[in-house]
Parts: sequence; structure tokens; C-alpha cells
Amino acid sequence: QAFPALIERSIFAAGVRALMALVAGAFYLALGGRLAPTTSAATQLPPLLALFLTWFGLDHLLWIGNALARGGRAHARAFLRAITGASLLVELIPLPFALLFAAAWLTFDPALQFLFSIAVVGVAVIVRVLAGSLRHSRERLRTVSLLSEFSEAVVHAQLDESRLSMLLLEFINRLTIQPVHFTLALHEDGTWRTVCVAGEAAPDREESLALVSEHIRMAPETRLLPDLSPRSVHAALTEHVLLQEGRALVAPLIVGDRLLGLFTVESTGLMSSETAQTLALLGAQTAVAIETARHYRQEQWRALQLQTIAEVSRQVVAILDLDELFDHVVDLIKETFKYYHVQIYLVDAEREEVVFRAGSGPVGEALARRPPRCPLNDPEHSIIGWVATHAEPLMVNDIAVEPRYVRDDARLLPDTRAELAVPLMVENRVLGVLDVQSDTPGAFDQDDHFTLATLADQVAIAIEDARLYAAQREETWVNTALLQVAEAVSTLTRLGEVLETVVRITPILTGASATAIYLWRDVEGRSGFPQRRRDGQTGSSFELADAYGLDRADLARLTALRPALAEFPLLDEVSREQHLVTVPNASASPLIPPPYDRFLVPADVEGRAVPAEGGELPAHRYSLVAAPLLAQGEAVGVLLLGFLPDAAALSDRRRALIAGIGQQAAVAIQAARLYAAQRDEAWITTALLQVAEAVASRNELPDVLQLITRLTIMLAEVERCGIYLWDAEARQLVPAQVCGLPSELEEQWGQTMLTEATFPALPKVVEASAPLLLDDSPERNRGGLSVFFNPLVVACPLQAHDQFLGLMVVDLPRDVVALTDRNRAILAGIARQISIGVENARLNREALENERRTQELTLARQLQTALLPERPPEVPGYELAGYWRPAREVAGDFYDFFPLSHDRQAVTIADVADKGMAAALFMVLTRSALRESVWNEEQAGAALARTNTLLARDARRGMFVTCFLALLSPREGQLVASNAGHLPPLIYDSVADSFASFALRNLPLGILDEVRYPEATIELSPGSFIVLYTDGITDASDDQMRLFGTRRLADVVWAHRTDSAGEIVKAIVAAVTAFNADEHAFDDLTVVVLKRRPE
Repeated sequence: QAFPALIERSIFAAGVRALMALVAGAFYLALGGRLAPTTSAATQLPPLLALFLTWFGLDHLLWIGNALARGGRAHARAFLRAITGASLLVELIPLPFALLFAAAWLTFDPALQFLFSIAVVGVAVIVRVLAGSLRHSRERLRTVSLLSEFSEAVVHAQLDESRLSMLLLEFINRLTIQPVHFTLALHEDGTWRTVCVAGEAAPDREESLALVSEHIRMAPETRLLPDLSPRSVHAALTEHVLLQEGRALVAPLIVGDRLLGLFTVESTGLMSSETAQTLALLGAQTAVAIETARHYRQEQWRALQLQTIAEVSRQVVAILDLDELFDHVVDLIKETFKYYHVQIYLVDAEREEVVFRAGSGPVGEALARRPPRCPLNDPEHSIIGWVATHAEPLMVNDIAVEPRYVRDDARLLPDTRAELAVPLMVENRVLGVLDVQSDTPGAFDQDDHFTLATLADQVAIAIEDARLYAAQREETWVNTALLQVAEAVSTLTRLGEVLETVVRITPILTGASATAIYLWRDVEGRSGFPQRRRDGQTGSSFELADAYGLDRADLARLTALRPALAEFPLLDEVSREQHLVTVPNASASPLIPPPYDRFLVPADVEGRAVPAEGGELPAHRYSLVAAPLLAQGEAVGVLLLGFLPDAAALSDRRRALIAGIGQQAAVAIQAARLYAAQRDEAWITTALLQVAEAVASRNELPDVLQLITRLTIMLAEVERCGIYLWDAEARQLVPAQVCGLPSELEEQWGQTMLTEATFPALPKVVEASAPLLLDDSPERNRGGLSVFFNPLVVACPLQAHDQFLGLMVVDLPRDVVALTDRNRAILAGIARQISIGVENARLNREALENERRTQELTLARQLQTALLPERPPEVPGYELAGYWRPAREVAGDFYDFFPLSHDRQAVTIADVADKGMAAALFMVLTRSALRESVWNEEQAGAALARTNTLLARDARRGMFVTCFLALLSPREGQLVASNAGHLPPLIYDSVADSFASFALRNLPLGILDEVRYPEATIELSPGSFIVLYTDGITDASDDQMRLFGTRRLADVVWAHRTDSAGEIVKAIVAAVTAFNADEHAFDDLTVVVLKRRPE
């Protein structure tokens, strides 16, 4: 790019010199000058002078023309000023010395001419270099001086962007560039902002500036341009041509790698590259100063933020009143940060909306008179509502494009252009919204967001602290008031005193004009929460227990009324929901129907007149508050409070106080009732103690019942008392004792059995567990109790261990309309004592019967034991052993040894098919018959047949006995045996060393009359033996219900086959006992072993 300019300059210089030589030579010759003058005559001075002046003047005239053509007049003037001194010194004054060079040239030979030319050119080059160096040194010195001066000026510019821009313009002017237009723009957040504009610019310069700024942003470098027209700018930037001079300059403002902005200079003259470099250095210093100014401004802003936050924090600590705090905060934020408007909204959770609380300036005062509200359920049509709903900040820098922006009043804030709202939050709970507005679009940035978020946190903490402080103060006040109520009622023990104290102290503490207390009462006079029925009604009603502040006539009428739940909806709602209910306009509320809407009016309403029956009440308004009387989660009544129209609004504090008074009153009412109940209970306990002593002092049931009926009439305050005992087999009640009936009715009463036919309520009475109240209506089924002719009769079931024993019936006096709790308790207690007496009588009878049976069983066991052999007989060559253990007190098993003629011995074992006393007696009979038959017949089969005949005649149905009879002939070693349905014996044959079988088996004894029993002979070799046993051995079971069985018996016998008969018996008994260790024996156990001794 410099090469064409160099060629152009060289050609122009050569042409200028050629023209200078021709013109100056022409003048010289015209004035008589000679070529190559070698003498210095006076006549040569005019031509020489003309030559010199023409040469010098034409040279400068042509170069000035060139500068004028290239840069205009300003450039030409600047060029002239720059070269005048140097031209006179370097180009005009040395011209006379050219004569010497010319004379020397003419006298020198060609070689010297050549050397002389070289010397001249060399000196010229050296002088040019030295002159250029001097000029550059001076320019650099001037530039350094200028930069130093500029740096000093920057320091005094006080870090202001506008002043820095004007300072840069001033120093540009000092470079003699003579700018006609100057622009400085800064690049911030992706946009360009013009800071300074000087001079007049063409209309299209804004387009040029846009092109330049876009190029600088992509390639930040200093550029010389022909001018700042859009065409020139676009051509120079797109063709990437680097000019060495130009009338326009574009320079970036860079700090590090960040582009801060740019400045443009448009001049009437040409600017060189050296000038461009100087301007770039000025721009660099300006960029550093602007960056420093920005940092300084940011630090100032942060310091202001911290100062404001500290001031808000100080006010948060110092100011407890929220209204005062809010006013200070909004004014402080507005004045500090110069916002257009600042306001605070708070969340109303009950109404689900955000309500204006405080605003800055007169606008805030105007808004406070009619506070704006933003619904939480429609956040898309309100910036503040959206922030409160989503708990997120919202920055709107152009409200014109924000659909959620809704202007409250265009007359109050007409210039709002941007808005920033942040939530006031504590522990993820939104308390409100801090909102600021600006009259400048795009006014808010992240610094504003940070500042407001921090201030919002401080304000939220202040709100929470103030609320906690107010809540604590109100709680202290409420606790103090409730403590007064508690102290007032804590020492009272009577219900009437408690009620009177509560209705009188409540208006003093709550500001109510009237109070009333309604208590639950059911149809039988008991108090407590009413139990719901399937139809939605209750059997309960209310009664006015006490009141204060009502008209006396109205109070009398209210006391006479006992409304059910459906008749007084307000009390119904309180009883169901169990929370405080407020009725703002009680006289027109459906919760308070007539006549209660006329009677519950506070007595001191102005202009109130008591209406006649059915008359109209004068128009007025009053409010009622109903609080449940809750004790241990159960409603015992309702506390009503009446407020006049001019009473203050019911605050949360008073609501909590009223609820607390209701709870204190309920506890006191329950305590008074408990105290009364304790007194009644003490009296009832004394009365029942008398009844219990009467029951304990009598042994015979009739005496007990007679005494109890008399005591019942005295203690329960009844006129008549009758006691029936239950006959379970006949399912009827049998009259047992009555007191209080006339003599002519006692006989009639004693002959009337109560069955379902004569007493239809009998099934209900049998299933009942508490006293039943029976009136005299036919549907109440009193047909069998006609002798009890008073209106109310109470039937008290007699029960013991869930078993129905009888019924006590009492006749209440005629003037009694309900059964009181005390009488009910007394009757229930007396019924329990009667049940105990009846049960004790039954237990006494059973005890006597059991004692008799025990004596009989003891006698039978002694008899049975006496009939068993005391010890086995001594038979030469043989061993006999037996064991007997009954399952109960007496047994049906037995065994026997008795001698026969010819040294024979009878061995028998039997098992009666029954247990207990009957089996024992049948066993005695069987033993006697069997002995008599064996002695008479002396044959086993015949003896069993005879015994069977005797037993079959006398045995009752189902009674029989199994029996095994063996007759031993010792000398022959034979057993002649017969079996009557008994278990087959185990026979061990020592010769074969195995068990032998016994196949004979027949019917047991006592079943059929005529039965033949065959015989079998068993050979007993030395060492052989026979084991007789009953099913108590084989049917013994373990914990898994497995039977001992014949196999286990055989294994035990086999293991002890070489032992004596006594050892074999012991081994069998031990094995069965171990097998049945954890189980109760359910059958008699008997075993007999007969063994022939080994030889």
C-alpha cells in the first residue's frame, strides 16, 4: 500500500524538479545569465538571484498545490507551516553554493565529476537522514510531552466520562488536525452508548457510526479512512485497505482484551499514520481512565448499597412499628438510588391477596388512602401478584411489552417505564413484595436486583420480628387475662359460682356487652357432648346455665327454652366443628332463628324496646361470637358473647382470648362437676358399703334379698323394689323378694312369672348391661310389671361373669321426671351387690356339693386300694409282680392274685369301660363276681361265662369290662387262660427266644347274657414269662400325639427279658412315664408280669 504512494511521490518530485530547472533556467538566460558560470561578475547577480528565487518559489508552490489537492486548504496551510523554516534553511540559503559545484563540475574531468557526484549525493543523504532524525525526535518529544500532559489532565478529570471525552477532544485539537467532527461511544452490555459528540456531522454519519462500531467490535484496531461517509467506510473496511493518511480516523478504546468503546475524528486535512498512532495512544489512556472511572463508580455504588443496607438494618433494629419502618425504608431507598417510586405490599393469607402497605412520597400517601390489592389466584395479571405467588423476583425493563404490568392509577404514576419487584421471604414463606419503579427504560440491572434482594431480606426479617414481637406481646396479654380468669375460678367448687364468675369477668376482658353460657343436657339429665343418632339429631338439648348483660325479661324466657341442636343452628355448628364462630349481623343471621335473635340482644343497645309476643324488634345491628367450652376434647357447652355495633373489630388477640376463656370455663365447669360427682360418689360408696355389709352379714339368700330391698328404698329414694331370679331352663324370671308393695298386691306379685309373653321387654333386659328406664306406655312393654304403677320404672339386670342372674325393678316417685346420675349409680351398685349375693349363694351350694363328692371319692379310693393285692403271692419257681395307677381319684382298672385248690394260682387283669366313681364301683362288683365264679367253677372259661351272666343282669346300659383270666399250675408249668375282650398278653418263650402269640379273644363281660369263653393252654418253660397290661400302657401319648403302642412295649420287654418280673414291671412303667412326661395321663395304667424262674 505504501509502494504506489512512493512511486507517485517520486514521479511528482521528478516532474517538479524538471519544471523548476526549465523555468528557472529560462529566467536565468532571459536575464543574461551564462551557462556554467565560472566568474563572479556583478552582472551575473540579477540572473542568479532570479534563478534562485524561481527555483525555490516554484518548488514550494508546486508542493503546496499538491498538499491543497490532497488535503484541502487546512492541509496546505499545515504543510506550509511545517516546511517554511526548514525550507529557508535547507533549500534557499544553500543555493548560492551551487555556483561552486557548477564551477567544479566544469573544471573536473569525468572521473572527478563522478566522484564529486557521489560525494554530493552522500552528503545530501546524510543531511536528509540527520534532518529526518531531528524532525522525528522533535515529533516524538512533542508526542511524549503531549501524552504526559494528557495523562496529567486525565488525573484532574475526576474520573468523569464526559470530562474525559472533552479532554480527548481538546488534545486532538492541539495536534493541529483541526477536526470538524468528533464522536466518542462506549460499549456496555452489548449496546453502544454515545458519550460525546462535537462538531457538525453529515446526516449520514449515524449510519457510518453503526458500520464502524460493528467492525470495531469484531476487529478492534485503529484505522485511517478517506472520510466517514457510509460509502467510504464500507469500502475501506470491506477491502481491508490500510491507508497511510486520511481525513478520518477510527480508534478503539481497549483495556486488556475488553473493548470499552471507540472514538472517531473527521478532519478537513489529512492525518498521517504518525498522527493516527498518537491519537491511538491518547485513546488508550482515555480507555484506562474510563475503566478506572467505571470501577470507581461501581465502588461508589457498592458503598452506597452497603450504606443503605446498613441504614435499613439499623432502622430494622431501632423501629418496631411496621408502618413507621415501612415509611422510612421506602423513602430511604427512593432518595438514595433515585428511583421513580418505591412501595411495599404485604400478603394477606386469609383473603389470598397482596395488599399495599407503604409507598414513597405523595403517591404513597394517595395509595394508602385506598390501598390497591393484587389477588394471589390470578398472578398473570399483576407483577406484584406474580412475585408473591411464585416467590421469585421479576425485572421488567420495558413495561410496554410486559403483559403482567397493570397500572393502578395512571394519574399517580404516569411516567413508569421499568419495574423491579422482589419477594419478602422468611424461611421459604412469602411475607410481601418490595417493588421499585423507574421512569427510564432499561434502568435496572443485576446490581439493582442484588441491592433490592438484600434490602428485601432485611425488611422481611423486620416484618417477622415485628410480628413475633406483637404476637408475643399479645400472647402475654392473653395469658395475663387467662391467668386472671383461672385465678377467679380456681378456688370455686360449686357450678353456680363458676358460671356466675365467668359470665361477669368475660365482658371486662373482651369488651363484650353481654355473655351467656349454654350447657348440654340429655333427656335423662346427664351433661356432656350429645351423641349423634342415625337421623342426624341428638337426644340432647341445651339449657341456659347463666347470663349477664341481657334484659331480665328476655333472660327469663331464654331460661325456660331448652333448644335442641336443630332449633339453634349456631350451637349446632359450634358443637360439630368445635371452633369459634363469629356472626357479624346476629339479628339477620339464619344461625340464630327466632326467638333467640330477639332475646340475645345486649341490654344497652340504644333505643331498644322489648317487643311484645310476636312483635317486631326495632332495627339495630349487633354481633355474636360463639366459643365452644372444650375440656379434654369434649364439648360441655357454648359461651356466647354479644357485641354492640360500635365495638372494635374482633382481632386475633381477642379471638384467642375468647377461646382461652372458653377453655378455662370448661375446665372449671368440669372441675365443679367432678367435685359434685366426688361428693355424690362418696355418698354412693357409703350407701353401697352398707349394702355390701348387709350381704356379707347374711348367709341365706332370702335374708340377703329382704335386707337389700329395704335398703334400696331408703338409699335410692324409690317407692318400691322387687327382685326376680332367672330360671334358665324355663327362661323366666321368678319373683324372689319385694318391698314397698301393699299387702294385697304382694301375693299377686309372687305368683307372676315374667316371661316373654307377660314381659315383652325380657330379651332386651337379658342382653342389657346397665339400668333401663321403662315408662308406662304400652310400647315400652311393662305388661308383666303392672303392680309397679308409677310413671317411671327402672329395670336393673343382675349379672355375674357375663351371666344373667335376675332382675331388680324399682318404682320411681311420681314427682320424678328423670333418673339422676347419682340414683343411676346407686341402683347399678345395688344390682352388682345383689348379683354378688346370688353368685355367692350358688358358689356356697357348689362348694358343699364338691366337698361331699370329694369325701365320697376319697372313701372309694381307699376301698379300691384295699381290694388290690398288698404284695404278690409266693409261688415256688415263679415270680409275680403288678403295678396299678389310676388316672383320677378312683380307677376302673384292677388286677388280682388269689390261690386255688391243688396249689394252683389265679391271675387276672381287667379294665372297666368308664372312669371315676361309677367305674370304681363296677370294678368292685366285677372283682367279687370273678372270685366267686373262679372258686365255684375252677375253670377259666366257665368262670368268665358265669361272671358275665352276673354282670349282664345288674350292669346299666353302656357299662362293661374287659378281663383276662389265667389259672397257673406250677408243677406242670402251664397256664390255662381265657380272654373276655382284653388286650392280648405279651408271651415270651425263652426256648425260642421270641414272643409267642395268643389268639383267643371274645366279647367283654356285661354286654350279652349268654356268652361262651374258650380256654387256651400256655406252656411256660424256665425263663419264659407273660405280660398282662391295660390300654393305659399302649394308648399313652407324647407331646406330638404319638401313641406308645404295642411295638414300644415289646421293645422294652425284650430289652429286659432276662430281668426279674419286678424289674420288667418297673422298666415298663418308667418307659411309659418318660414317653408321657409332658402330657396328662387320661387313662388308668395297670401291668402284671408272671415269670417262671430259670433253672
